[in-house]
Amino acid sequence: MKLNKGKIILFILILAAIWFTALNIREAAYITSRYTSVSIRYKEDGVKLQSLKAALEMEKARGGSIPEITAWKWVNEVTVYNNSLNRSSQAAQIIAAGNIENTAPMSIIQGNYCFSGDYHGCVLDSETAYALFGTVNAAGNRVTVNQTDYIIRGVVKTSFPVILVQGSNETIAYPNLEFVYEGRDREAGEQLAAGFIMQNGLPTGYMIIDSFFLGKLLGSALCLPVWIFYLLICLTAIVYFIRHRKSFTTPSFVLYGLTGLFTLITCGVFLYLMTGAPVYLPYKIIPTKWSDFNNWENLISVIQNQVNRLGYLPPNSRDILLRDELIKLPFKITVPGSIFALIYCCVILYRCRRSSSHPG
Repeated sequence: MKLNKGKIILFILILAAIWFTALNIREAAYITSRYTSVSIRYKEDGVKLQSLKAALEMEKARGGSIPEITAWKWVNEVTVYNNSLNRSSQAAQIIAAGNIENTAPMSIIQGNYCFSGDYHGCVLDSETAYALFGTVNAAGNRVTVNQTDYIIRGVVKTSFPVILVQGSNETIAYPNLEFVYEGRDREAGEQLAAGFIMQNGLPTGYMIIDSFFLGKLLGSALCLPVWIFYLLICLTAIVYFIRHRKSFTTPSFVLYGLTGLFTLITCGVFLYLMTGAPVYLPYKIIPTKWSDFNNWENLISVIQNQVNRLGYLPPNSRDILLRDELIKLPFKITVPGSIFALIYCCVILYRCRRSSSHPG
């Protein structure tokens, strides 16, 4: 009876571990795919498109690293009208110039995002689309905002009602900029973005958040418990197999060894495909000397400062989500980590009891 209870508890723990791990992996994939930029946040005013285009031309002439830049502005609330059905709904408005995907945490569920220069299209969230049209499949329909008509290009899933449009007015000051660098420049994005602003005469009253670094760090940390559990299982299986090698014949030792090794490698490859690399090590984490512990202290201080800055910025969904994820990270690591530890202890305890009951 005790054994059955133990198996039931172990089964429940395994289900809980799978559940929390799946949630963390899904969340890690979402964060790393959405936070790929260095974020510039202006407390007042911002940057006009005219200045931004001139800066890009200067950077090209200089031969520097050319980022993809998205400028955007968050408008707290507008009324979106469906004139054909005489319906209306309230939503936040995001005016963007560039890649709309970089402005807010969302995922496309129908249609497409508005490309840069599409001033007649818009993107709606599913809640607003349903309120206006009675269905989330609203792409191709028309809506009106501030006496301007837009064709719905796509519908997205978000945690808040929103309408996204491309900005056509080059005199608008955009308080939010997203710098996306490619290749090796991504790791140095924070320094490159700061240099871009300084060298090209753009306004300097800003805060800089390395969203790419923080997003990658979050994604790696969320998947760390399952990697530690996997490596612990690998080590335990290898040690157990070596200790009991005398109980096998030479052919069976080789056969079981190769089979076990193939299984462990297959599981590791599958885990890598699901989560990516187990540890994220950008150049800023690695000190020039391994005895230079001040480097890590400074890095932790930088991360803490950036998290604190997010709390003082004008609220927008992108920064709020990133800050919330960073704050909740210890809890999201501890829970699955504790469950994995309990599972491992239960398995070891079961093996010990079995070995003591069958000493031969």
